[in-house]
Amino acid sequence: MTRPATGPVGITVSSRQYAFKRMHFHAPSEHTLDGVRHEAEFHFVHQADDGGLAVVGILATVGTANAAWAPFTDGVPAAAGGQKVAAGVVDFPALFPASLDHFAYDGSLTTPPCSEGVRRLLLETPVELGAGQLATLRAAHAGNSRPVQPLNGRDVVVVDQ
Repeated sequence: MTRPATGPVGITVSSRQYAFKRMHFHAPSEHTLDGVRHEAEFHFVHQADDGGLAVVGILATVGTANAAWAPFTDGVPAAAGGQKVAAGVVDFPALFPASLDHFAYDGSLTTPPCSEGVRRLLLETPVELGAGQLATLRAAHAGNSRPVQPLNGRDVVVVDQ
């Protein structure tokens, strides 16, 4: 996976290009690391020209308030209320942790229709968000995560970048 350069234009995974389509979050996280669920998980959904999907997951843990994430977390209450939030105010590259090391596997969407064939990339390094930022996320969409699912024979590969 290559880091987004200037914005949500897309990613390249194994020489395949995916265009950024949308971003959403789940609180608490839908993935675990060493059996631990994090406070939130952000999904950056990308689509290839043939319709294939790749989802980059970034876990969030409580820590220091994160200025890079503030435009997103500040806009969540308005978006949850059905209001439009101005596009272009989020610096997408700044949202990613320094390391792009990740776990990769072929999985599914986590919301209906839960379609299979989704390339999943879960970054190993969580980002820190302030307690207030995380509280804002939970208040807007409390409990919007599905339970942790079994691997069901899926192979998870560690990719060091």
